[in-house]
Amino acid sequence: MKLIAVTPEMLEKAWEEQKAKLLNQTTGLKDTSITIKLNPDTLEKPKDEAKPHIKMTATAFYKMRELVCSTNKEIAWHGLVERHQDNQFLIYDILVYPQIVSGATVTTDDDKYSMWNCNLTDEQVPQLRFQGHSHVDFGVGPSAVDLDYYNDLLKLVPKDDFYIFAIINKRNQQTWFLYNMKTNLIYEEKDLDISVVDDAGSNLDDWVLEQIDEHIEEHTVKMPYNYNGGKTGAQQPLAGFYGIGKGYEDDDRDVPLYTTSGGNMPPRAKPGRKGKAK
Repeated sequence: MKLIAVTPEMLEKAWEEQKAKLLNQTTGLKDTSITIKLNPDTLEKPKDEAKPHIKMTATAFYKMRELVCSTNKEIAWHGLVERHQDNQFLIYDILVYPQIVSGATVTTDDDKYSMWNCNLTDEQVPQLRFQGHSHVDFGVGPSAVDLDYYNDLLKLVPKDDFYIFAIINKRNQQTWFLYNMKTNLIYEEKDLDISVVDDAGSNLDDWVLEQIDEHIEEHTVKMPYNYNGGKTGAQQPLAGFYGIGKGYEDDDRDVPLYTTSGGNMPPRAKPGRKGKAK
């Protein structure tokens, strides 16, 4: 976690510490300049209620992935977010806004954006609390331009509200930030729980693991080996062994996967032709 901004209380505390040093100085009065340095890593951070959890509906997640994967240019979007109890946030829909794009940049079309924003409903406006964009095939770290955009947008966010940012590329690498204006904290991806949920709000990753655990059974086939009797005792598959699936109805192999001589596998017959491959 990081602090969003220095507060008046932090400045007052730093000034009091410097003032105390000056008042306790006994080596003689001389020209003195006062420098206040604030190290963000040592500043006291407010305690938040719980680890933030950003949830996405399957619809919202699918829309983002399709936007990223369907174009070779950068593309950006807004998201509608509900804030729930226990520091939970639900991104339930994605809205694409007017923009000008290239392979490495995306810029809001200010003239058209104003009209687009005016067409939002009264319910949507206060829930427009997410902005994401793609980096195509590049890394997902925020650029200086991205950070400047975040700073400008956050100036419009109420002091007791929040905002979420994300950067995603075609390899599904992601970077997430949650700015909690009320607690003055920036949560990075390592500080967040992020998941895709179904209509009932259940984590889809959990569902997948439950289904695999309940219905999927692994089948391991042991290959028969003999020994060549040489000094190394190297194992070789028995001649004529056809590999996994031999004897099952869905096995249509007509050549062995291995040979006892260690040579290459014989070529398979071309699809749609009878007989052995030449």
